[in-house]
Amino acid sequence: MFPLLSLLTELVSSILDDCDLLVLLTLRTTCKSMYDHVLNTLQHERRTMAELYVGDSEALWDILEETHAVVGGPFVTAFLLHDHSVPCPTLDVFVSSTEHERLEQLLEEHEHLGLEWHSTVERDLDDGHVTLRARSPPPA
Repeated sequence: MFPLLSLLTELVSSILDDCDLLVLLTLRTTCKSMYDHVLNTLQHERRTMAELYVGDSEALWDILEETHAVVGGPFVTAFLLHDHSVPCPTLDVFVSSTEHERLEQLLEEHEHLGLEWHSTVERDLDDGHVTLRARSPPPA
């Protein structure tokens, strides 16, 4: 099949780092091994980008998953384009109105994240979601 599959893990990872999202999504359908490589690449990208806002990106993603929150805005644009040159001055988090208090509680409990919420909670209860906007400089 693909000679690519027989390459060393490091080489495959290096190649995947230079692929755009459509290529990555196509490659991950070829076999279980490639699926795992692509998943690792995308998770690494997500962690790296989140570290612009927090020191412990894994804790942030755990909190977002627990509260069923999603990230939007420029962060997602940069992630989808696989392009770090897209400016991401804010981290926009969207969460349902039923989960927003839990999200705020978890963020308060995890002060070590160093994430500063600069905008107040914008509630649009008619749409059933809450938007939190954070702006943080990269950790020193």
